[in-house]
Amino acid sequence: MVWAVLLAGGLVVVVTPPVQGAPAETREVVVKPREPRPDVFYLAGRVRPDYALKPAVLQRRNCGDCSWFAFERFRTDARSRFRLSVPDLEPGRSKVCYRVRVPGGKGFEEAVSETNCLGPVT
Repeated sequence: MVWAVLLAGGLVVVVTPPVQGAPAETREVVVKPREPRPDVFYLAGRVRPDYALKPAVLQRRNCGDCSWFAFERFRTDARSRFRLSVPDLEPGRSKVCYRVRVPGGKGFEEAVSETNCLGPVT
């Protein structure tokens, strides 16, 4: 859409919308849950393409229908990797879920990892 505006004195100004740039690229956040001992649980992962020494957020959801909230803010290491300790399931909770979110910017869309949930073993 192009707009033409006639100003006083017969001057015509043509206004065009900004040109859309190339679509934003996507990032990939890969998270692998680890449990080296029964009382220790952590999430290890990486961000691709390179996302070295930049901020990310570990998000948590306390139930299946609850909303996500920022649980821990952290930075990736020099190789775009991270390792986060996750607390054990609190008494009275049936399930807790975690995911990692990387903000968008500089030509990339926001990226979110798969959801990893902790629950009692039955």
